Parts: sequence; structure tokens; C-alpha cells
Amino acid sequence: QSDMTTITTVGSLLYAFTFPAGVLFDFAGPQYVLGVATALSCLGFIMLALIFQDVISPSVYSVAAANGLTNWGAGFTDCGSLMTNLFNLPISRGEIMIIQKTFFGLGSTFLSLCFDGFFGATDNYIGYAAFVCVLIFVTGSLGAAVTRLPKYKRTTRDLKRIAGLGPVEREQERLVEERTFELFHNPRLVDRRRLNAGVLCLFVTLVFFSLFSIIKAYVSIASGVLTGLTVLACLCLLSFFVMVAPFDLPAFFDFAFLPDLHPPEELEDKPSGKGASGPQRSALKSNNDGRTVVVMVDDNVQEETNDGRTSAFLPQRASIAGNSSPISIPQAVAPSTIPSISTGFGTNILQPIIWCFWVSGFAMFGANTVIIQNLSQIFTAANGGVYDKSLNSLIVALSGIGSACGRILIGFAEMYLHRRNAILREAQLVHQAQLGDGAGAASTVDMTPIYHRWDSSVVFLMPLCPATMVVCALLLVFCPVDAFPVLFFVCGVAMGGFLATFALGIREIFSVDVAKHYNFVSSAGMLSSVLLNRIMFGMWYDREVENHPAPDGVTCSSSACFSGPLYVLSGLNLMAIGSSFLIVYRWRNVRRTF
Repeated sequence: QSDMTTITTVGSLLYAFTFPAGVLFDFAGPQYVLGVATALSCLGFIMLALIFQDVISPSVYSVAAANGLTNWGAGFTDCGSLMTNLFNLPISRGEIMIIQKTFFGLGSTFLSLCFDGFFGATDNYIGYAAFVCVLIFVTGSLGAAVTRLPKYKRTTRDLKRIAGLGPVEREQERLVEERTFELFHNPRLVDRRRLNAGVLCLFVTLVFFSLFSIIKAYVSIASGVLTGLTVLACLCLLSFFVMVAPFDLPAFFDFAFLPDLHPPEELEDKPSGKGASGPQRSALKSNNDGRTVVVMVDDNVQEETNDGRTSAFLPQRASIAGNSSPISIPQAVAPSTIPSISTGFGTNILQPIIWCFWVSGFAMFGANTVIIQNLSQIFTAANGGVYDKSLNSLIVALSGIGSACGRILIGFAEMYLHRRNAILREAQLVHQAQLGDGAGAASTVDMTPIYHRWDSSVVFLMPLCPATMVVCALLLVFCPVDAFPVLFFVCGVAMGGFLATFALGIREIFSVDVAKHYNFVSSAGMLSSVLLNRIMFGMWYDREVENHPAPDGVTCSSSACFSGPLYVLSGLNLMAIGSSFLIVYRWRNVRRTF
């Protein structure tokens, strides 16, 4: 157990040691981070192949080093790809979280299926390592070649370059940033068919991978059939390329996972004509039922709304809610964005909110490392020292499925809250315009509740994750083995939900040095892997094996072998609940002042 714990701890340690990736990301950009990630992962699998060929002496340290390099590369890839896409699609973060974060979690399942289908019959570990190395090199090189940050998000190197330009060139760069920001935040320019296609491909892949893993654990599948199913798994991954197909996707993908949200009827005003131009002024118009709204009237061009009323709402001023039929905001009212902490990492590291994130990450990452990575040991000990391969494989599959479900749930929550907050904010802006033009008395809507309804954030769901982990950790001690599949599934949901809320929260709260903040909090996983997995669980388990040995003399045969560490994890996650509530309290106060 100590050797296995050492190998998994080194992997978890280096996977979390991605602060250098954050520094490189903020300084030079994601393409360099992905290049380093590709090199590290390829080096790890090359080293693994050499170990199987006895070129490198097989030992705990050599295997741990190879495992650490592959995990380190995976951590760099997460930073270089996820943060980049959150900047490139800033109003589609929910879809990004659903597609990318869940897709990232399916990688281990895909690689295990590839081994069973292509190399498992002959136990060709060398061929498997070479296959994965080539796959990582091709995909990583492609990602490094095409992945770039948008122009409105400048790296430190870009800022230094712009600082050396003349006044005219600096003004041109500033205008480019403003135009790019408006372009990337315009929902009418988001190709939702491609995002819908990606989400649909993800659901198909998740269902196929899950069923494949569960059936393979209980049913003996012929080698040829297994290879054919593995080819289908590869096709599921290739199907994601439909998102970047060089042609318009069919109307089949023109659907909505969430219904359109609309403001109070009194504040709706939807244009149907072309954009107006020329001088504009604000004016009060009356609806057919006598209620008053604010419109912007173009003295040269007048447009007709759907119900025949004159309006000068500009159709190019798209709704930030991202609805298929967005409402418009009067031109005189400038919609503002969610405030964020605009100070750098060096300043924010002295602030309590970043340390609240770190404490929550320490508890959750530690619980995930101990419970999920030592799943077989916990299951065998609870089962009286008897290892049930089928049930253990089922638990492994369900924990992975649970993690994917947690990320998907948070992704949909982000989609809903973003659109709900935006539509309420637009209603509030229109109401403020009415008050400014003296129309407040004519409005029949009490907008006061809206001021405090649009400040919901997906960050507010974070305390649910450690609370769920506390319940599951305690139930694992007292419940029978038959309940383990459900408990490990719920543990996976809690961890997947935390990973999603943590990434979205960092991106939402901090606007400068985002990658440094993200990877600093991830560094909590380094310390938790050493203290909670290698030292606490590993030493506790080895000591209890002497007191409660299984018939094989290697494993443990009592719940006492893991109950102590789980009690400690429960206490740490109770502390994480408190730190999460502090994050919610602080961020809610910031949003309510906007």
C-alpha cells in the first residue's frame, strides 16, 4: 500500500503543481503552456515505455516519476485550454464548462477503453504507451498551434510591447481591445448551433462510455467485439470536430437547452426593422394599454415594432442574456458588466477571499484524492478483505460518471443564472431610464425586488459541494458495501460540482492574473496529497493491516482501516463549508453594490 500511495501521491502532487503554468499563461499566453504540457506528457509515456522494456530499471521511483510527468502535463493542459476558452466565449461559460471540463474528465475512461480494446488481449503495455504518446503529441501540437487569447485579454508580454509604442499606436491598440471586447460579448455573434452540437456529442459520449465501462465489468466480451466498440469510442471523440466544421450546421442543432427568459411585460420592447442611424433622443411612448416606456427616437429614421408602435431601439444592441429573441436596451443607457477584483495576484494573495478558496480546495482535493484514488482499498476493507472485481469496476465507473454529472449540473446552472441575471439587469436599466426621464410615476411595475434578484451567481452553490462530501464520508464508514456504488457516485457529483464552481468562480471574481489565481488555489491539492493521502491515509492503512489483516495478508479487512481518515476528511470539509460561505458572503456583497 505504501508503494501504491507513493505513486499516486507523486501524480497528484505534480498535477496540482501548476502555478508555473499560470505564470507562463499570464506572461506569454496559452500556446506556450500547451506546448510545455505536450512535452511533459509525451516524456512521461516515453519513460513508461522504457520502463516496460527494462531500459530504465523498474522501481517505485521510476514509475512514480513517469506517472508524475504525465499528470503534470495534464495539469498544464487544463490551465492552458480551460481558461482560454472561458475568455474566448465569455458569455457561454456554462456550455464551456459542460463540454470541456466534462470532456477532460472522460480522458481516463477513454484511455482504459483503448487499452482493453487494442492492447489488452496481449497485455502490450509498450504499444499502449507509444499509442498514447503519439496521440498526445498530435493533439497537443495542434492545440498549441491554434489556441490564442482574444485581443481584449492582454498578456504581460503584450502590455510591455504596447508600452513601448507611440501614442497613436497605443490608441489603436486600445480601440482594438474595445472592439474585440464588444465582439466577444455580443450573443448574436455566438454560433449556438456549434455549442449545441458539442453538448449533444458530450451526452452521447458520456452515455456510451458509461455503458461500455459497466457492461465490460460484468460481461465477458469477445476480443473482436471489444475492438469494434473501442473504435466506436474513438469515433465519439472525433465527433466533437463537428464544432469546427467549415460549413454551417443544419437547423437540427438549432434548439435551446433552456427556455428563453423574458423581463416583466411592462418593460418589453422588441424591434423588427433594420438598424437606425442619425441623431437620437429619448422619448416616452405609450403602449396600447396606456403604460409608458422609454424609447430612443431617431429623428431621421423611424422603425415599426411588432405591434405597430414607433421605436428606435437599435437591433444591433444585443441582449446580454443570450436569448434567441433578446430584448433591447435604450441607446442612452450603458449596460455595465459584473464587477470583478481588478488588482493583481501579488495584492490579492493578502486578501481573505483567495485563501478561502484555498482552504476549500485543500479539503475537497484531499477528499477526492483519499476517497477516489484509494477506492479499491476502501471497498476491499469494507467487504471483509474480499475483492469483488465486478462491483469494484462498477464503483469506479459510477464515480467517474458522478464527476461528469456534477460538472454538467453546474454548467447548466451557470447557463440559467447568466441569462436570468442579464434579463433582470436589462429590466433594471430600462426602469432607471424611465425614472431619469420622469416616467417612474407612470410605470406600473415595482422594480425594487429586481435590484436584489439579479445578483445570483454559480459561486453561491459552492458550499453544497463540501457539505455533500461530509455526508458521504460519514456514510461510507457506517453503510454496508451494497450502498457504496451510490455513495461513490454522489462523491463524484460533489467533486465534479466543486471543480466546476471553483473554475467559474475564479474566472468571475478575478479579472487580472486569472491563471495565477486559478493555479494557486490548485496548489492546495499538492499539500493535501502529501498530508492527507501519503502520510495520513497510507500510514493509517498500513498500521491497521497489522491489526485487521485480510486472508491474503496484504489488504485490510475492517472498516477501521479507513474510518479514521474519513473522520478527518469530514472535519476538514466542515471547515470548507465555512470558508465557502465566506466566499459567498463577500462576493454577494460586492455584486449587490453594483
